[in-house]
Amino acid sequence: MDTRVCRVCHIEKPITEFYLHRKENGTRAYKCKVCSLADASAWHQKNIDKARAACTKWRKNNPKAHYAAKRAWEKSHSAEVSAMDARKRARRRNVTINDLTAEQFAEICQAFDFRCAYCPPTCQLCRNKTHKLTQDHVTATSKGGNHTLHNVVPACAKCNAGKKDRMAPVPVQPLLLTLASAKPLKRRKKRS
Repeated sequence: MDTRVCRVCHIEKPITEFYLHRKENGTRAYKCKVCSLADASAWHQKNIDKARAACTKWRKNNPKAHYAAKRAWEKSHSAEVSAMDARKRARRRNVTINDLTAEQFAEICQAFDFRCAYCPPTCQLCRNKTHKLTQDHVTATSKGGNHTLHNVVPACAKCNAGKKDRMAPVPVQPLLLTLASAKPLKRRKKRS
């Protein structure tokens, strides 16, 4: 097995512990991957403020391009955007558990066969699966419900708006388990 000594940490390591050069075919870097990542992290910490200032300056000088790029990203990531918006609304309401992800909601919709949880079986839009499904909280967040997979079901906009913050018009069983992981809970810093 080929080995090489890193010029930074001076430790002999297997050749696979060194990055390949992009431009030079088949040659390896003189620093090991650990030292390369440490250098990159140090550079990032040193230059983060300069990079943020450059981004802010570009956004101010190019508002139309920034707005177009933002809209294009939002259009191509609509599930993530709606999940972020739902989490933002839940944060505003001081919901205790706020961990539903876009992947989890996609699994919930699949478990409900992409049909509204409240529409009758005769609903033609549900049969054709042409409803735009929204996240409905079985126990409304304004009444103490959480924004989690145990409290969210798919509902069409008409049923969701009609339900408001009342109890569900028909008994529903929210999904209890998914393969997708929940959003990690972050501790919010107290403002002083």
